[in-house]
This record gives sequence, C-alpha cells and structure tokens, in this order.
Amino acid sequence: MNYQSTLKQVSQGKYKYIYIYFKYQGKIIRINTGNKVVPKYMNKDLSFNKKMVNYLEINDTTTKLKQQVDKYIRFKIDDECLNTISQNECLKYLQGGLPDSTKRTNYHNPQSISDLLNKFYQFKKDELNNRPSYKEYLTLVNSLTDYQKYYNVELTFESLDTLDFMIKYRNFLSLKRGKRFLTSGGLNDNTVNKRFSGLKTFFLWVENKEIYQFKKSVLSFKSPKYDNNIVVMEKDDLRKLIDLKIDNPNWKRIIDVFVCNCFLGLRYSDLSTLKKTDFFIDDDGDYILFKENKKTGFNVQIPVQKTSLEILKRYDFNLPKLSQPYFNREIKNIFEEYDLFSDTVIKKRRVNRTIEDFEVPRRKLISSHSCRRTFVTLGISNNVPLNSLMLSTGHRKIQTLQNYMKKVMDKKSFERIDL
Repeated sequence: MNYQSTLKQVSQGKYKYIYIYFKYQGKIIRINTGNKVVPKYMNKDLSFNKKMVNYLEINDTTTKLKQQVDKYIRFKIDDECLNTISQNECLKYLQGGLPDSTKRTNYHNPQSISDLLNKFYQFKKDELNNRPSYKEYLTLVNSLTDYQKYYNVELTFESLDTLDFMIKYRNFLSLKRGKRFLTSGGLNDNTVNKRFSGLKTFFLWVENKEIYQFKKSVLSFKSPKYDNNIVVMEKDDLRKLIDLKIDNPNWKRIIDVFVCNCFLGLRYSDLSTLKKTDFFIDDDGDYILFKENKKTGFNVQIPVQKTSLEILKRYDFNLPKLSQPYFNREIKNIFEEYDLFSDTVIKKRRVNRTIEDFEVPRRKLISSHSCRRTFVTLGISNNVPLNSLMLSTGHRKIQTLQNYMKKVMDKKSFERIDL
C-alpha cells in the first residue's frame, strides 16, 4: 500500500475543488486546498500550468500542505497506530495543535530508545540480508542495553544527544564486564570506532523518520582509530600450500578453497554462495566470474587466474561450502600441524589510546579474510589498474580499497626516481 496522500477532484455544490485525500481501513482524510478545478489551467496531476496567474506560488502552497498531511500519516505509521487516523486530528496537526517532529521524542504510543533500537536492528537485518553485516547492529543494540544496565539509567534522546554520553559510551565499550552482560567489553579502539559508526547510522535513521533531530556536534563526534598490521599471503606462501601433502581430505578441501580465493578476493559470504552459473567464458576464451556482491549489491567481474581455474575445475566449479567459523578454526589448525608461517609479527592493540604491542606467530592472524587482503595487495603490487581492481572487489572508494592492502616499502622502485 502507498502510505501517502493523493490529490483528487471533489464536487462541492456546483464547483469541483482539489482535495488532499488519504484512505486507510475505511478511515478517510480529506483536506480542501481551496483551489477550484479549472481544466484549461491544469495539468494531468492536478497542478496548475503557466496559463494560471501565480501558478508557481499556488502549486508550492499545495505541495507544502500535502507534505504536512503526509508527515502526519508517517507519525501514525511510526507509532504503529495508522488505524487511528482521523480527519479532526489531521486538521489539528495542520493548525499546529500537535507537537512538531523535531521537538518531540514520542508521539502517541510512547516508544523507548530500546524499542526503537530493536526496530532499527530489524530494519538493517531486512535491508542487508547478510549476517556478518547486520550482526554488527545487533552488537550495537546489545552494548547500549548493557550500558543502561551497568549505569542503571534509561536512555532518552536528550541524554543521547550530548558529548558527555558519547565520551562515556566510548569508555564503557573499552571497559571489561562480567558474564551477566550481553557484551564482554574490553574493545580496542578500532572496534569501538565500528560501534560509533553503527550508532550514527541509528541517529540518521531516527532523523529520517522525523522522530528527533540530533546536534551537529554529536553527529560529528569521532572515535580514534589506528593502523594495524595487515597479514597477507606472499606468492611463495601460496606455493607452499599448493605443494603441501595432506592426507586429511577435509583439510585438503579447506586449503583448496583458501588458495582459490586468494586469487578471487571474494568476501566469505559471497564465496560460500558461489555456483557454477556465476562463471562464463568471454570472447578471448578466458573464464570470468560475474557475481552480485551480497553486501553492497555491486556486480563484480573477476578474471579467473590459472591457479584458481585448476582448483575450480577439480570441483566442477562448485567449491566446498564450509561455515566461516569452522573454516577459520581449521585453517589455523592446519598451519600449526604442518608448522607453517611460524615467523612472528607485531600485533598492535590500542584500548582507549593506550597502546599494547605484542609478538604472535603470523599464522595466528591468518583467516578467511586474509584471502581478500591478499588479492588486493597482489593486484596493487603487480600494477593492476585501480579501476579494474575495484571492479573485481566491488569497492567504490579508493580509500576503502587501500584499507585492505598491506603497506610495503619497495626500495627498488624508489631507486628508479634517482638521477
């Protein structure tokens, strides 16, 4: 159903007038614009054409009145009481008798912040349809629930709309908590930054629904981030995996999927839904992977390299389907069993601007996501044009692409600029 009003001609005595009209479950709103229907001065959409004196001013007044009626309808939808609409209440709203959307926190059926957060989470879940993506919003909702429990407060828009809350919430996320909470806390600054990104998305969702208007200083609040070491696979690493003699057939399948995706660069959610019909042969006889990116809806095009092609043909282009937690756990077990990638790297962790650096074996930091990072790093280091690389990864911004890339000093390249 279209939850917006329309313009209609309504007979009144010997004249016809233009009315703003809306009907729901037998309840009707009819607001007279005061404009008579004059066919030769009117367009098909019941707006006036330039033959009418002051037609722009008249059309603008009608448009603004219709927008106000639609705003009243949206209020009723947001508060889940559309079946209570009434002509008198709408007229009262148009005359300023009901609270303005930018000044209220609730309208009829009062909704708590927790109620709105749950509706927001459901909205993101339906919109994204991708568990790793919408799970971030569930964690946001849980952390704000824990915040209220920890400090024994009930959040309101007024309390959210302060820099004091933003700072206190940031510190709360960094604080470790006991088992009686939904979230454990102790987050590093990068993960805290993700929570704030989700929180601001919630704020904008609230504003778009015209429930509350947040201060610019709150919306522009920034939580600090830091650069961490990105672990990627080198070509020699991948050769070791290809040559590895593995007796366990399950482990062999995991290594095949891992190596194959290092040359495809898919998110795991896209890799796990890969099917034979996603591949086609172009005019040059080369295999191309054409697939819709589940997270963004962007259609990626990836030239299939020989290494991946050999693996794909082995499985008739239907790679084994493995859950991401199982895949990540077993890939580390394989590396440890065969003593691979035991060289140490420095892992950075910054919590509330306090830096902790510690050494760990490189294999501890390798996961399914390392494939995508490897693909991007190999592409850039081998001079694949950025526009081609972005077509294959689905990234829309160069900055986002660079976040996946391991930053490596190439002294030989610098030598070429010397006289």
